[in-house]
Amino acid sequence: MVDAATARLKVSGEAFQDYLDVQSRFDRYSMRNAILIAYQNKDAVKLATFEDWKADGISIQKGAKSITIMVPSTYRKAGGEQRNGFNAGKVFDISQTTAISAESKITYDPRRLLEALVRNAPCPIEIRNNPQAEYAARFDPQRRKIYVKQGLDADTLFRCITQEIAVAEYAKGHRKRSECDFDASCIAYILCKRFGVPTDSFSFDKLPERLSRTENKAVHAELDGIRENTNRLSDGLQQLLAPRQRSDKNRDAR
Repeated sequence: MVDAATARLKVSGEAFQDYLDVQSRFDRYSMRNAILIAYQNKDAVKLATFEDWKADGISIQKGAKSITIMVPSTYRKAGGEQRNGFNAGKVFDISQTTAISAESKITYDPRRLLEALVRNAPCPIEIRNNPQAEYAARFDPQRRKIYVKQGLDADTLFRCITQEIAVAEYAKGHRKRSECDFDASCIAYILCKRFGVPTDSFSFDKLPERLSRTENKAVHAELDGIRENTNRLSDGLQQLLAPRQRSDKNRDAR
């Protein structure tokens, strides 16, 4: 099923975006499981096994179709050697249960989100007063600096800076912009979805032509790199935002 789902997202912008949406919600799920979830139920938001839902006093709706994912397992070969592998697991989304809804999503103050983004950046960020600048933000590999156009709103700044931060991260591995621009855009999209920043300006209608010609194994490696880089940036932001979130809650409680 993974191969069929991968073959579909290589040629369908809608399927590819569905995968990115799922990966934005299920950050700790593997790339392959995110592909499987998007293929079977693109709107899933919270998954659990039949047994886990039952343990919480929640029933599965009659006729609900399970979602197949890959579950890590260990087994022993004939000689007694232990090996790691995967088994097919069955899970259900909260929308397929008697539960009312998933947990409420955390909202972030745009200004604090930007502050955390700048602090978490791998290189300096400089604002330039140049109304004629071609790009809203641009990473300069020679100076190892991101230049940002002055006068942009918070949402635009977050979208542009996250993409350039991703380009800067890929540059550490000596990848040129032409080689990583699409991946950086995917990272920026996932981060925007994860932190509640509008994604209207993104479009995946036209995928890179190379994607359809690339073997599934190589596509998986590329998507895995996008996932790892996204989660590394996301974790850094979460660590910076968490103390402020707790402070706000304590202030509200007083």
